[in-house]
Amino acid sequence: MRWIVAVLLAASTASAQSPFYSDEDQATLRQYWPADVKFPEGMKFYRQTRHSQRFANTNGVDGITMVHRDQDDVWQNAETVVNPNRIFPFRVSGGMDEAKGWQSRTAVYVPPGKTIVVWQQRSPVGRERQFLPKLHWSYPEGTIFADMLVYERQVFELRMRKKARGEWHSRVAYVSGVKPPGHTGLKKTCADCHSRAGDSTDYGTSWRGDDGVISAPILVEGVVRFDFDNWPLEQR
Repeated sequence: MRWIVAVLLAASTASAQSPFYSDEDQATLRQYWPADVKFPEGMKFYRQTRHSQRFANTNGVDGITMVHRDQDDVWQNAETVVNPNRIFPFRVSGGMDEAKGWQSRTAVYVPPGKTIVVWQQRSPVGRERQFLPKLHWSYPEGTIFADMLVYERQVFELRMRKKARGEWHSRVAYVSGVKPPGHTGLKKTCADCHSRAGDSTDYGTSWRGDDGVISAPILVEGVVRFDFDNWPLEQR
């Protein structure tokens, strides 16, 4: 049991080469999955992305850089602005802003043989109604995401999303009676926040993710480049 807890605690300091845990750690995290909820065969646990896209036009030149979820707030040579990924409701899993002592472990299942379509296009970026180059992606039919919330060595809530017929369907698949102090539960529907994944704000910075999923690191961590090495991507 100590080793299982160590895997959970060490996640934020693990190697950034791949967003996915090692086979050994996958098996360990899998032990937390609630027994009465079917585990999709082929689903893998991954580390959440720590970056999102930031847009600017400097001296007539369009640009995309990356902003760190927890650290970056200041635009160089400009006024101080708050990175929207750091504040409610996109900072942590829904309803967990005031909770203490909990952890989140996310997992994804992409159907075999299917690909995540990726592309770049000029999109509204929220500041002065500008349209700037932006990276986008779309998950295939049958993709499943899971957010496994853990407290005191057990899952207290399991949230799942599945894409079917072009839409995301969300559900809370499991809830236990043990919850961390400060846990408020979902005050909004999953779609209230997830439908805005990747959207831009007046800050000139987008919320993490795209296509209804906030946490998946489709881009190489901290780099404006799609991660073809670790995800089944198809360029359009």
